[in-house]
Amino acid sequence: IRAAHQFRRIRGQAGAIAAYQIERSTNGTTWTVAASGALIFGNPPAQYVDGGRLALTTYYYRAKATDTSGRVSAYSATVSATTSALA
Repeated sequence: IRAAHQFRRIRGQAGAIAAYQIERSTNGTTWTVAASGALIFGNPPAQYVDGGRLALTTYYYRAKATDTSGRVSAYSATVSATTSALA
């Protein structure tokens, strides 16, 4: 939710969003790209579903967007989630 809010704010300031990048971390410091590509705004807003997670592990996520002029946003707020024993 926070990432989508950040994208909408950037969209209003810098033009239409052309692409997004979602990054994932298990420690909040070292990040890898989890997903990237075109972002479609709709109702409900676009969602990201993460696969290949380990059980009982906390994952951190952040996102950034690129507009049609090539400008890159700041990262969104970092959010976290912990998987269940049956991840």
